[in-house]
Amino acid sequence: MVGLLLPRSAEMGISALAVLRAGGAYVPLDAAHPQARLDHMVGACGARLLLTAAATADLGERLGAPCLRVDLPEVRTATGPGGGTASGAPAPAVPCRGTWPMCCSPPAPPAPPRALPWSSGR
Repeated sequence: MVGLLLPRSAEMGISALAVLRAGGAYVPLDAAHPQARLDHMVGACGARLLLTAAATADLGERLGAPCLRVDLPEVRTATGPGGGTASGAPAPAVPCRGTWPMCCSPPAPPAPPRALPWSSGR
């Protein structure tokens, strides 16, 4: 689960589509909400990464999850499905604080379908 702590902008829409394209799920977080509500939302949804911008980076660091600033030039240089830069070198991850753990594992395979009980209505 990825938290989107971004102002309403093109970056928020692009980030949401990128998370979905990667097979993940996201929860939009509004910086106007009180700190206690944001703490609860991040904890309840199990967000393991927050995508932030310059305006929300400080708030993101206070929420206790690893942050990734989407508005930095180093993050914007990643192109193509291989995630490399135009020169072919791997794109660097730019965390807000500490090191960014590789916490986003691929989604689990779907559970096999179950048979639904049939009733004649009697």
